[in-house]
Order: sequence, then C-alpha cells, then structure tokens
Amino acid sequence: MDIRTKLFVSYLIVLFVSMFTLMGMVYFILVSDFEEKEGGHFKDNVSQTAKVIDLFMFTRVRDMNVFSSNPIFSIGTLEEIADYLLEIVITHNFYDTLSYTDKQGVIIATSDKNLEGKNILKIAPNIKKQFQKAISGDSEDMYISDLAEV
Repeated sequence: MDIRTKLFVSYLIVLFVSMFTLMGMVYFILVSDFEEKEGGHFKDNVSQTAKVIDLFMFTRVRDMNVFSSNPIFSIGTLEEIADYLLEIVITHNFYDTLSYTDKQGVIIATSDKNLEGKNILKIAPNIKKQFQKAISGDSEDMYISDLAEV
C-alpha cells in the first residue's frame, strides 16, 4: 500500500472517529437537556395536580362537616334525612351515595333506597375499623369512604 492510500485511510478514520464523537456528544447533550426541561415540567405538573386533588379532598371533608351539622339529623324524620342526602347527591355530582347509619352499621337513611335497612359492615367489611373509630369518637367524627370504594 502506498503512502497516499495510507494517508487517505488514516484521514478517513480520524474523520469518522471525530464525527461519531461529535454526534455522540450532541446526542447526549440534547438528551440531558430534554430530560432536564421535561422533567421539570413533569414535576411541576405532578405538583400542581397533587395540590388540586388535596384541595378537592379538603373541600369534600368540609362539605361533610357542613352536611352533618344540619339540624335535620337531630330533629328530622328518617324520610327527611334520606331526602336531604339525596339532594346532596343530586347537587354535588361527585357523590355517588350518602348513607346515615345507626351504631350497629344498619343504614337507616340513604340517598340510595336499595341500601336502606342493610348493614354497611356486611356490604363493605373492610371499613369495620374506620366505622368503629367513628362510632367511638366524638360527635364530629365521621367516615368518608375512598373514592373508588363503598
């Protein structure tokens, strides 16, 4: 092989190595920049979503405090209480069912007439601990089930 060919091959090798090195550096810089920017946006979006969910849940707890402090629970009939619970469900579309039980867990008034007279602890045995905690607590304690459960 003559000197020209050797120089040409050496030049091509140096050129390709330099080109691949440069392309690799650009690729990794772009990837890290993308990850940093998009990761920041993602973190901001998750944080904002968490704040919205927290606000929603705290508002629902305040709703329950307002709903439960209505004097209808102490002076109204069970039919009036059931009508009141149904009004709340109709007015606030994110409530599926609201029920008022006695200390044994028997549903005595509810927005869903099909549940009346049934025992909430037999319908959802997994809430027994929370139910007992609410029963043994003070007059402002209540149980609010998970969003996707009872």
